[in-house]
Amino acid sequence: MKKATFLQIMIILIIILIWNGLHLSHNYLEERYERELSSQPMILVCSDYLPLNNLKTYLDTINIILRTQIESDTLIKKNLIETYQLSQAETLLSSFNVPSVMKIYFRGSGFSFEKKRELEVLLNTSYPEVIANYDHDFWQVNSRKIELLQKSYLFTNIFLAVFLFFTIILLRLHFESKRHEYWQIYRSAGGSRKMRSRQFFLHSVFICLLPVGLNLAAYFAAVRFNYLFIRMDVRLFAAEFVLITIAVIFSRIFMGKKF
Repeated sequence: MKKATFLQIMIILIIILIWNGLHLSHNYLEERYERELSSQPMILVCSDYLPLNNLKTYLDTINIILRTQIESDTLIKKNLIETYQLSQAETLLSSFNVPSVMKIYFRGSGFSFEKKRELEVLLNTSYPEVIANYDHDFWQVNSRKIELLQKSYLFTNIFLAVFLFFTIILLRLHFESKRHEYWQIYRSAGGSRKMRSRQFFLHSVFICLLPVGLNLAAYFAAVRFNYLFIRMDVRLFAAEFVLITIAVIFSRIFMGKKF
C-alpha cells in the first residue's frame, strides 16, 4: 500500500475516531442528565386514596412516566411508627386521617414542556382534590441542559460530516494530481490505460473499509473486555462508511478525463 494511501487512511481514521468519541460523549451526558431528571419525583398528596389509585392506573400507560408509587395513609403511619419509634402512640396515630401520597418518576427523555403542561392540566381539571408538589426550577435547568446538548450534538455532527466529506475529496484530488505526470509517462511507455483506474479503485476500497472497520473493531473490543460502558448505535458506523464512499465517488467524478 502506497504511503499516500496510508496517510489518507490515517487522517480519515483520526477524524472518525473523534466523531465516534462525540457520539459516546453525547450518550454519556444524555444518560446523566436524564437520570438526574428522573431522580426527582413529583409528589401528589390527597386525603383520599381512591383518586390517587385511579390516577396511577392512567399514568402507568403513559410513556413519559418511568414509574409511580403510592403510599397509603396506613403505610405512612406504619413508617412513622417504625422510623421514629412511636409504638406507644400507635393508637393515637390511628385516630388521625393521614393523607395518601403518590410519587411520579419521569423518564428524562420525552418529558418536554408540552408533556409537563398536559400533566398539569390533567391534574388541575380532573383531580382538583390532589395537591401537586414538584421542583419546577430543577426540571427547567435539566431540560435546558438536555436541549442544549441535543442542539450542539446536531450541529457538531453536521460540521464533522461536511468536514470529513470535503477532506476526503481534497486528499484524493491532491495525491492523484501529484501522480498525474507519472501516469502520463507510464501510458506513453505503453502501459495499460486501465491500470490507473484499477489502482484508484483498490486504494478507494482500502480508504472506505479500513478506517470504519478499525473503529468498529476497536469499539466491539472495548465493549467485549469491559473497557467501555457507554453504548452507541452501530448504524452510525454504516453511516460513516456511506459518507466516505460518496466522497470517494465524488472525487473520482471531479478528476474527470484524467483517467
